[in-house]
Amino acid sequence: MKNLMTFLILTCFFLSMDAQIIKLEETKVKAANYVPVYFQQDSEGFIIPERFDSQFEIDALGFVFNNFNMKDYINGNLIEESDSYEVTFRNRKGFLRANYDDEGAMVRSSQRFTQMALPYEIRNEIFSQYQGWDITRSTYIARGTGDKIDKGFYKIRVENGSQKKNIKLYTTTSSSQTSKIAVATN
Repeated sequence: MKNLMTFLILTCFFLSMDAQIIKLEETKVKAANYVPVYFQQDSEGFIIPERFDSQFEIDALGFVFNNFNMKDYINGNLIEESDSYEVTFRNRKGFLRANYDDEGAMVRSSQRFTQMALPYEIRNEIFSQYQGWDITRSTYIARGTGDKIDKGFYKIRVENGSQKKNIKLYTTTSSSQTSKIAVATN
């Protein structure tokens, strides 16, 4: 009886391993919670809707690449043809200025954000080196080409009572490089 049960279990196991290969057709999947971004436009550029502020502040370049198509904008708005276009995207804490070529591809960009929440790693680095100090001001400035940031840094002010220090923290895009801190004291 024991041998029969072992035989049946092994037979079921080996039969289940004989799987069929089914070729499926290609399908496109859309995210169920995808919400299109509708930009308001004024004389200074595009205003990021308030509900997308945090996404824009965390990764401004990624947000613009995912939600704005310059070629469609040029074609849909009957804009006069030019060799290059400059577009500004902004919210209450900062802006991203992007330069596009005549094909609608981003050539270079610059961004500046003030008083935004610092990334966890940067906050930890500051607080480990300046224990007992408070961060009172922060500004993020970056420049890049295409969809990459070439140079980015944070200007951070820390205070401890009447003492004030300005910290400049360079960010790197490569994981092999480490962040550098340069301190200027007032």
